[in-house]
Amino acid sequence: VHISGNRIREIASYPVGCAYDVAVRNGFLYSLENIGTLAIYRIGRKGELTSVGKCSLPNEILFSFMLSADGRFAVCRGYGKLHFFDISNPAAPKQVYTHASGAILYSDTLPERDYKGIFPVNCHFAGIYWYDLSGTKPRFLGKISGKKSGQMNGLTLVGNRFLLPTNRGNLFILNPLDRSPESAREGISVPGSHIAGIPSFDGKS
Repeated sequence: VHISGNRIREIASYPVGCAYDVAVRNGFLYSLENIGTLAIYRIGRKGELTSVGKCSLPNEILFSFMLSADGRFAVCRGYGKLHFFDISNPAAPKQVYTHASGAILYSDTLPERDYKGIFPVNCHFAGIYWYDLSGTKPRFLGKISGKKSGQMNGLTLVGNRFLLPTNRGNLFILNPLDRSPESAREGISVPGSHIAGIPSFDGKS
């Protein structure tokens, strides 16, 4: 689509069996499609799409994903697992790491971006899990155990801190450079309100 002012105009449509999530980065469109497929398309000058590369995981469904800030990895959410893809070569995406927390991961519990390669995932009853994408391969860094947040709550990055609604209706402030349980603190609350869901941040508020 083309967005101009308050108008949205369709440019073209590309039917697939099912599309779960999409993202655009550096002239490419990334799409989670059908049964466990990460598809990559080149976007043309007029918005047309050309298939560049695909990687499929048999018997998996990928529901949502996050692209790393440096463009090297896609982190995809499946049933109880995170699947990490190397997308540095769009023509040949490949799975390089999988990690299971034990949580089912019902909703979009990934943040929209990482901080210098580091990001948390809300694994609800299993706790908060930390991962690192700054090296040559993704790796699991550790976790803050215990049910800190509900399965429908998500994360957002504000400056150098991640925010996550807690079970008590406040906001956790999570420091990617100090991932100890002691560093996770409930720092924001709204009197008379129960904060829940996925926070959003437009750069100002």
